[in-house]
Amino acid sequence: MSLPVLPVSAGAQVTQDVADALVRHLEEKQAALIAALVASEKIPRDYAFYDTSNQILAYVRDEAGKHVAVPENSVGQFDFLYELSRRARAAAGVGDAPVLGKPLRAGHELPVLPVDEATTRLGVTQEIFDRMFAQVFKTEPQLFIELAEHSRRNMPIWAAESRFRAHWEPLLPPELTLNALIKSRMMMECRKRLRAACGMG
Repeated sequence: MSLPVLPVSAGAQVTQDVADALVRHLEEKQAALIAALVASEKIPRDYAFYDTSNQILAYVRDEAGKHVAVPENSVGQFDFLYELSRRARAAAGVGDAPVLGKPLRAGHELPVLPVDEATTRLGVTQEIFDRMFAQVFKTEPQLFIELAEHSRRNMPIWAAESRFRAHWEPLLPPELTLNALIKSRMMMECRKRLRAACGMG
């Protein structure tokens, strides 16, 4: 399947030449994934889109660079994935997915919001969450700028979420049991603050 060639978005950290060559490489070497991406863009975005797009991003990050130029950092790689999605949506006959809110800028503090009752029921109190969250934000502020863009474009990236977990998990008080529910709630609380900071409601 050949995707339409579109000009890259203004401000994207991937050049037109790199995007075009990388798309052609994926069309040749990962045709099934490209077809699955187009199919998933025909419906409101759900897990099928998230899973397929993350598989493509993992291939770009780990394998494609052996054959063609790829963006060097995670921001550029995400921008490429967004451009690939735009092309897949054009192939599927649907318009661009809206980009919501405004970007999170460097140095912008995130709002302190009440944690949900579902979070506190797991033992993660307001004080615990605020302390852990502030420490991670201080340690890697660039990560939150990336996570904000993922939310604004409705394109969650598993690798970035894993980076977030890698920072907060060691800070979890020892009396709390790390489980899937706590992992999910921490990500949801993070996204809630990012949406507020970006004016997404």
